[in-house]
Amino acid sequence: MQRLQAESAAIDAKIAQVKASQGKTSSPNAPDATATQLGQLRAEMTQKSALYSDRHPIMQGLKRQIEALEKASVPPVPIQGQEAPVGLDVLETQQTNTEKNLEIASSKLMAARLGETLEKDQQSEKLEVIEQPTTPQEPIKPNRPKIAGLGLLLAFAAGAGLAFLGEISDKAIRRSSDVFGCIDSQLVIAIPYITTRSELRRKRLRLIALFIAAIAIIAGAVAAAYFFLPPLDLIIAKARVGLFR
Repeated sequence: MQRLQAESAAIDAKIAQVKASQGKTSSPNAPDATATQLGQLRAEMTQKSALYSDRHPIMQGLKRQIEALEKASVPPVPIQGQEAPVGLDVLETQQTNTEKNLEIASSKLMAARLGETLEKDQQSEKLEVIEQPTTPQEPIKPNRPKIAGLGLLLAFAAGAGLAFLGEISDKAIRRSSDVFGCIDSQLVIAIPYITTRSELRRKRLRLIALFIAAIAIIAGAVAAAYFFLPPLDLIIAKARVGLFR
């Protein structure tokens, strides 16, 4: 910013000197031309002061031009060995480029100052993404398994309630207590079930078959454990060290 401001001030001074020299050489009444130019610059500065602040590069350039015109009452005397004077168009082009660079540098400086202020006030915080956000693969609502479970539970409850109501409202005789409620209990005799020999034989054969099946299952389990499971001492050792947890 300081380097660009110095360059802009030097170019403004050169432009003011060239304009002053051109005004004095072209018009016999040079002070009037300089005064007119100063009036124009001051009017332009007053007009632009409503849009820009005093620290804006355009306002600074106008101030430097006015100061240079006020100081440049006499055109510069050429010195031997000095560079040839630069044209006004070239100087204005240089001034335009310098003002653009100055505006860019000014915006960067303001951003840097704002960042520095935020750092000092501890208002800017650094964010660290712990886990990247992902698109959900399943819907959160409605919870379909929960709704299905509640529906199944309500269905069982409704079925049990209907069965209970049907049992209460049914007056048919199904048990001995229902019979005793209708007639005298002394008139009713319970005849025990008489088992025949064939039924006893079938019952005995059923018990023998169950016993043989149990022995076969136990033998198969022992054989499977012998052929497919590791030795018993290894299983006990693993259980002691907690490998089966």
